[in-house]
Amino acid sequence: MCSLLSWPIRRCTKTFTDAAASIGEAWDSREFGKAIREIMALADVANRYVDEQAPWVVAKQEGRDADLQAICTMGLNMFRVLMTWLKPVLPELAARTEAFLNTELSWDAINQPLVGHKINTFKALYNRIDMKQVEALVEASKEEVKALNSTPVTGPLADDPIQETITFDDFAKIDLRVALIENAEFVEGSDKLLRLTLDLGGEKRNVFSGIRSALPGSAAADWPSDRDGCQPGTA
Repeated sequence: MCSLLSWPIRRCTKTFTDAAASIGEAWDSREFGKAIREIMALADVANRYVDEQAPWVVAKQEGRDADLQAICTMGLNMFRVLMTWLKPVLPELAARTEAFLNTELSWDAINQPLVGHKINTFKALYNRIDMKQVEALVEASKEEVKALNSTPVTGPLADDPIQETITFDDFAKIDLRVALIENAEFVEGSDKLLRLTLDLGGEKRNVFSGIRSALPGSAAADWPSDRDGCQPGTA
């Protein structure tokens, strides 16, 4: 952990600015999760710095005005770099930060710390989330869902209702594969079934599918007599 009281500002912020290349590459390659994780790790560094330096304590000690200004300058510069990285995903908060710091959050300016720079009077950039408000929103949504569920169902869903949802464990048991349909034949005596020959890539299987009635030209007379000439498809 760097201490502003013993390190120059430019050297202390190097830990942050050196991460610009990897974070920028993550944004460009759309690895958003990776970018956010790197940014939040450095946000933890900034939080620890402020907590260890305790400017609220220094402010009460006589003769330490210069130390207090240095600590706050360091904290503001780390905050400026963090918000520059977060600007692509938090544009409104970034705009309020620019108004407060009286400077544009530019990627090209990350290596240029604000020193001897006048900032504007601080205003809260965002409000802390109140869990009571979150709980109220959750309860309100439950009432909306309850009201929707109590409405009589009409139309196709009344005749063919949606089945109950399954658990994730049940879903994990499903084995979905993409297969090449090499051949499709009618099943004698059935007006619903087709016999499909599937190529699973190294293995072939014959399966029956109840999709005959859904196909155009489902009557036997509408299909070509040479079924081997049908174009293969995928399933």
